[in-house]
Amino acid sequence: MAGLSRIPSNCSWLEDPDSPETEAFVAAQNELTQKVFQDIPYRKEFLARNTELFNYEKYSSPFQRGGRYFYFKNDGLQNQSVLYMQDSLTSEPKVLLDPNTLAEDGTAALGTYNFSEGKSASGILYFAYGVSKGGSDWQTIKLIAIHADGTVEHLQDTLEWVKFSGIEFTHDDVGFFYGRYPAPKSRESGADGKTAGTETDLNENPAIYYHKVGSPQSDDKFVFSFPQHPKYYLHANVSDDGKFLLISTMDGCKDANMLFVADLAEAQAFIASSDGNQSIPVHTVVDNTDYSYEYLLNNGPEFFFVTNLDAPRKRIIKVDNILSDTIVWTEVIPEGVDV
Repeated sequence: MAGLSRIPSNCSWLEDPDSPETEAFVAAQNELTQKVFQDIPYRKEFLARNTELFNYEKYSSPFQRGGRYFYFKNDGLQNQSVLYMQDSLTSEPKVLLDPNTLAEDGTAALGTYNFSEGKSASGILYFAYGVSKGGSDWQTIKLIAIHADGTVEHLQDTLEWVKFSGIEFTHDDVGFFYGRYPAPKSRESGADGKTAGTETDLNENPAIYYHKVGSPQSDDKFVFSFPQHPKYYLHANVSDDGKFLLISTMDGCKDANMLFVADLAEAQAFIASSDGNQSIPVHTVVDNTDYSYEYLLNNGPEFFFVTNLDAPRKRIIKVDNILSDTIVWTEVIPEGVDV
C-alpha cells in the first residue's frame, strides 16, 4: 500500500533458538544474571532456610485402581514425586514409576497419566503416562503393564508429539484415546530430542487418535480433528460406563467448548477399520464456543454437566438423551449466590 515502509527487524535471528547467535546471546544473558545473583546479600542463608522448610516427606491422597492402591510420595527434596503401588493396605509399597531416574538433571516430569479398568481376563492393569523434559509442553506417552501377580513390565509403546492431552482407556482395556499434534517441521526427528520444546513452529491441527496397546504409533487410528479451527484444542473423555466418547473443542483458554459424542458400541467397527482418514461418527451436542460444558456423570444416555450457561458461577444441568437431535437442558442444581 502507498505510504507504507518496511521496518527492519534487528532481532529476527532470535527466532532460531539453535543458531550460534542465539546461543551466544543466551549465554551472555545467563552470565549477567549470575553476576547479579552473586551480589545479593544473605543468598546462602535464604537457600539454607528454604531447604530446611521444604525438607519433609510429602504424600498425595491414596487412590485405588484395579484392586491395588497407589499414591505419590516425595522424600523431601526430590525434584519429582515418586509413584508407589501396594497390593493391599497392609502390604509393602513398591515403586511403580520414579521420574527422577528419567533424566540426569531431574527435569523429566510426569505429565498426563491414567490407568486402564483392569477388568480384562488377563488381569493386567495398564498404566499409561506422559513424560515431559526440560519444562517442555511436549510429552511422550509410555506404558506399564502391572500383571496379576504384581510383576511390573515396561512396554515398548512410545507415543510422541503429545501436548495438552488426556489419556482415556476404552473399558475393554484394548487401548486408549489421546491427542497429538503433527510433528513440528524443525523437529521431525523425534520428541525425545534434546531441543524438543525450544522450536518456534506454530502448532496447529491437533487430532484425537486411538492407540492399541502393544502396537507402534504409526498404526494408531485417527479418530477426530477440527480443521475448521486449526488452533482449537481437543480433549476426549470416555464416559464412566465406558459406552460413550465425548470430544470437546476449545478456543484457547476461553472457558467454553463445543461438544460432540460418539456411541462406542457403534464405533467398534470404525476403530477396527483400516481407513485412516475417516473421522469417528459423532453426534453434535453443542456447536459453538459460547459456554462451557464439563462432563460430570451419566446414566446411560442421560448426561449431567457442569456449565456456565446462564450461570457465571456455574450450575449443573442434564440432558435426557444426549443422542437426541434436539438437545433440551434441564437444571438440576442452580447457580449459588455466594459459591
